[in-house]
Amino acid sequence: MINTVLVSSVIAAGAMSSAWATGPAAPQPDFRMVTQMHDQSSGMTIDAELRHSEGRFRMETEFQGQAAAVLIDPAADSVTILMDMNGMRMAMEVPSADSGFAVPDADDRLGDPIGSDTVAGEPCTIYRFEIEDAPGDQAEGCLTHDYVVLRVSSQDEGVVFEAREFERAAQEDSWFVVPEGYRRMSMGAMGGFRR
Repeated sequence: MINTVLVSSVIAAGAMSSAWATGPAAPQPDFRMVTQMHDQSSGMTIDAELRHSEGRFRMETEFQGQAAAVLIDPAADSVTILMDMNGMRMAMEVPSADSGFAVPDADDRLGDPIGSDTVAGEPCTIYRFEIEDAPGDQAEGCLTHDYVVLRVSSQDEGVVFEAREFERAAQEDSWFVVPEGYRRMSMGAMGGFRR
């Protein structure tokens, strides 16, 4: 169940923030963000810490007392979920193409600016965009000038993603790699441990 929740939360963060600017664009600055994501279908609210550097993302969250992290690197061919289960530290690798994970980037669904706001102390411009999975349905997102998504809300669900804290700061490479002591496990079509 924790894997499903992690997948859902990263998909939510990525899918809700994948509608910015003309042409693909990823967040530009290094940052650390504490977010809250709401999943109306399950009724869950997920608190997470999101870090970004040079196109790489790390999301840390907790589910039923279990800490977990998801590493997303668009240049790699896999997404990695880090977990400690009963003392066994695992790095579960899922092929990017099969993972369903999305990274926040921009595409041509961005509409005209409709206002501005400040979220977590950071100024952002509010845009209205079409929801990919629901043609004709619209949502609003508050986006910084350098492509960082701070808040997303939809007509049906209200606020689904919102930054509670935001800090522009250099992020160490160690945040975006599998730490020593983790056993790599491939979650590809065949499954099993990687050799």
